[in-house]
Amino acid sequence: MEILTAYIRMNSNCQFNENDIKTEVVTKVIRDNDNKCPKVLEVTNFSVDINAALTIIGKHEKPVTVINGESNHLLSLVGTYLKGAELISGHFEDVSFRRANLKGANFSYCFFNCAYFGEAHLEGANLSKSNFSEGSFYKAHLEGANLIEAHLESTFFREANLEGTKLLGAYLENADFEGTCLKGVKNLTIDQLSKVKTLYNARLDDELRIPLEKKYPELFTKKW
Repeated sequence: MEILTAYIRMNSNCQFNENDIKTEVVTKVIRDNDNKCPKVLEVTNFSVDINAALTIIGKHEKPVTVINGESNHLLSLVGTYLKGAELISGHFEDVSFRRANLKGANFSYCFFNCAYFGEAHLEGANLSKSNFSEGSFYKAHLEGANLIEAHLESTFFREANLEGTKLLGAYLENADFEGTCLKGVKNLTIDQLSKVKTLYNARLDDELRIPLEKKYPELFTKKW
């Protein structure tokens, strides 16, 4: 597993120019109804060897190691370029994805318990029905991501951006949303937010913030 993660870090790293990373760009021409205004759409196919390495890693459930009350990340995918990766039902427990690029990736039905996504980019990613319990998205970018029915219990979202994220049926019990942007989140309910740990300094749409402040004012006070 360490060899495979090292291979991914060396061959698909965010520090590389995107043009240097082995991805295949397929150009498609799309025309509107009157066939007079063609539009060009570029679809990026994720690198086959990197996706194969991720598949192997994801097939093995990883034990979560806790030392002095803190999770010890066994595997590192820090700073990796995984934009558009496709992997369903994989096991990535306790893996560090710090500052990784997972824009548009499909990681639905995966297990990310205690995984770390600090400052990672997950815009437009499909993370539906995955398990992120006790993980961290500190300062992560999740704009437009799909977190429908995801398990986010006790997950740390402090200062993350979830603008436009889909959270229909997501499990948010004891999640930490301090300083988090929740503007324009789709299908988020007052009942879901009433179960979180904190909304201190969180940015919410008025239709959620106003009734929550009236009924659950303790959610908006600083937790020490």
